[in-house]
Amino acid sequence: MTASLVSPQTEPAPRWLASYPADVDWKAVIEPKPVYALLDHAVTAWPDRVALDFMGRRTSYAELGRLVDRAAKGLSALGVGPGVKLGLFLPNCPYFVVLYFAALKTGATVVNFNPLYTPTEVTRQVEDSETDVMATLDGMALPVKIWPMPVEIPSPLRFDLDTVHRSYDPVYANRCWRILSQAARVLTLSQCKFVGKCSPVHFFWGSFDLAVTRFSGRRAPAIQGPAFMRESVGAGALDIGSESASAASGYEASGLAEPESSTISMFGSTGEASL
Repeated sequence: MTASLVSPQTEPAPRWLASYPADVDWKAVIEPKPVYALLDHAVTAWPDRVALDFMGRRTSYAELGRLVDRAAKGLSALGVGPGVKLGLFLPNCPYFVVLYFAALKTGATVVNFNPLYTPTEVTRQVEDSETDVMATLDGMALPVKIWPMPVEIPSPLRFDLDTVHRSYDPVYANRCWRILSQAARVLTLSQCKFVGKCSPVHFFWGSFDLAVTRFSGRRAPAIQGPAFMRESVGAGALDIGSESASAASGYEASGLAEPESSTISMFGSTGEASL
């Protein structure tokens, strides 16, 4: 038997390297550093460049750096630091960026919350993540407030004071869960290739409604009453918990004028303050 030498295979270069500038080394050693150091570097290197462009207002890196340092000082005064979990219950806005980097500078852990969550979903995530302090946008009507009263039912009793409704039927509870889960799958799959902002599938147990909302990103016209800042389309399956298991769908679009101002409210076991 004759032994043959096999030449080692040369590893092909990644295809994306063809798009890299000539002075960028794919194999360059990246120095480990905290995330907020990236912002500090940008503030020093490009202070006048635009860091944020939000609804017509531009914020430079220098201004963003000052806001982050100011927020970090305020968070520290509230006791936020290493070992503390800060919840960000905020929409996509400059406040989120500011508080995110500010929290990292204090050494705290950031916990992101979806501002479209229902009170029940927020409560579950707060308990699961053991969030200590929460940041909300009071000025945009997005405070974190747990409403203890049931709605859409006769003679409601506060959840924490209700000692009457203790019955539990595991068969019907499981049946209800399976119906809701399957309907939620349909609503989720109906998103198709939609890549815009979308709410989770919500279950309004008082009326047994299941609904999901998608936002177009276009500014909605100002109207009176509760509404959204952006055009939205909502789809829902109704009466899915009834014996007939019939389903219906509805669509809605509504708008809300941009609020004049917004304030950050911080609250938790360490105190309360506004930034």
